Amino acid sequence: MDDPFSSWYAKQLPAGGKGGPVPNTWDFFTLSHDDSSSTNIEEEHIIVDNINQWAGQISHSPSPGVDVLFARHKNCTAQIRYLCQPLESTQFETIFKKLSLPAQYFYLRGMAGVHCNAYTCQTHRDINGKVSHVSVIIRIGFAKSKRCGMTWSVALTWNAQTNRTVGFIEGFSATDMSELKFHIKSCLRNLNHPLMLPEILLHMITVKLNDQDRVPCEDDFYAEEQRTGISNMPNPINHASVWAWSLQDFKDVTTKANRCLTNMVFLERRFRFTTELTRRFVSLLAELSNDEQVRKIVYETEDQLRQRLLNRMWQLEAYVHQTECVQKRMDNLNTVLYTALSQIDSKNQSKLARINLQIAQAVRSETIPMRTIAYVTLAFLPGALIAAIFGMNFFQFDASTNELVIAKTFWHYWAVTIPVTLVVIACWNVWNYHEKRKGPGDSKVVSILDEKLDVNELDMDARNV
Repeated sequence: MDDPFSSWYAKQLPAGGKGGPVPNTWDFFTLSHDDSSSTNIEEEHIIVDNINQWAGQISHSPSPGVDVLFARHKNCTAQIRYLCQPLESTQFETIFKKLSLPAQYFYLRGMAGVHCNAYTCQTHRDINGKVSHVSVIIRIGFAKSKRCGMTWSVALTWNAQTNRTVGFIEGFSATDMSELKFHIKSCLRNLNHPLMLPEILLHMITVKLNDQDRVPCEDDFYAEEQRTGISNMPNPINHASVWAWSLQDFKDVTTKANRCLTNMVFLERRFRFTTELTRRFVSLLAELSNDEQVRKIVYETEDQLRQRLLNRMWQLEAYVHQTECVQKRMDNLNTVLYTALSQIDSKNQSKLARINLQIAQAVRSETIPMRTIAYVTLAFLPGALIAAIFGMNFFQFDASTNELVIAKTFWHYWAVTIPVTLVVIACWNVWNYHEKRKGPGDSKVVSILDEKLDVNELDMDARNV
C-alpha cells in the first residue's frame, strides 16, 4: 500500500519565495559504487541540470552497491535555515520518485524535525507479502548552530531485487564525505545488506556527537570545576580560592557553566534520539530476518550486526547517563557559586551596616559642637545686640533732666540694618540651595568618614556592585 500522505508531504516543499532554492548557492555530488568494484571510491561533481538524468540511470542499475546524491551549501559557515532547500520543488519531487525515496522526507527535513530531530524506518512489501523495499529517513542536528555540516538530512531506500541502496543526503561537509567513503570502502563485502549504509551513518552520528560535542564540552566544564576547588581532581593551576574571586571571575565561570549545561541538555536529547534509532534498527533487523527472500542476504551477518547494534545502544545509554550525571555536577557548581556570592553579599552588607553606624556616629560627633555653639550664640546674641544699640551715639544722657535722649537720626540705623539683614538672609538661602544640589559627596561627614574608614575592606569591589 502506498503512503496516503505522499501528496501532502510534497506540498510541504515551498513553491517559491521563502525557503526556495537560491541559484548558485548549492553544490551537488554523486557517489556510486558496486560491491564488486575495486576502483577507488570518489564523489563526482554534478550540475543541477544533469541530476534528473543521473537519477534516471541509477534507477535501472541492476547490481548491488550504493548510489547517493549529496547536496552541500557552498558557504558552509553561513547560517542556513531549516526551510532552505537545495532544489526547486518540482525537480525535488521528480528525483525522489525516480529514486523511489520516501516523500515523507520533505516534511521531516523541515518542520517535523526542526529542533527535535526525526527518523522513520519502513519496510514495503509486494502483493505476495515479501519485502520489496526498505526506506530510512534521518534528520539530526549536532549543535545549536545552523551552519552547514551541523545538520544532516538523509533519505535512503534499499531495493530487495537489486540489493542496491540509493539515497539523498544534505548537510555533509567535505570531512564528512571523506569519512563516509572510508567506511564504504571498509564495508564493500556487505554493501548489499539493507542496513549497511544506515549503520555507517549511525556510527558517524555517534562519533560526531561524542567526540566533537560531548568530550570537549565536559573538558571545559571540568576545568572550571577544578578552578572552584569542588572537584576531586587537583587544580593544575594555582588559582585563588572562590572566596577571593572578583566579581568578573564569578561572571565568567557562571557563564561558562550555564553554557556547558545548555550543551549537555542538548546532547542528552541527541543521545536519546540516537539510542531510539539504534533500537529501531534492531527491531528492523529482526523483521527482515523473518522474510524468506531477505534472510538469504542478512543471514551471514545477522548475528554480528545485531551484537554491534546492541553494543552501540548500550554505549549510547551510557552517554545518556553520563550527560545526566554531568548536568547534576553543573547544577552543583552553580549552587556553590550562588551560595558563595550570597555569603559574600551578606558579609558586605554587614560591613556596610558597620560603615553606616560609623557614619551616624561621625554625624553625631559633628552635631554636638555645632549645637553647643548655637546654644551659646542664642544666649549671648540678644544681650550683645542690646549692648551694641545702647552703645551707639543715637542715645545720650541729659544731665539736666536725668533722662535718656534719643537722636532724631536714629531711623538711619534701621534704614541700613534691615536691608543688610535681608541681603545676608538671601545669600545664605542661595548658598544653602547650592549645597543641597551638590549632595553628600563633598560634605564634611564624608571627609571624616574617609579618614576613619577603609572602604576597600569590602569584598569583590563592593563599591562598584
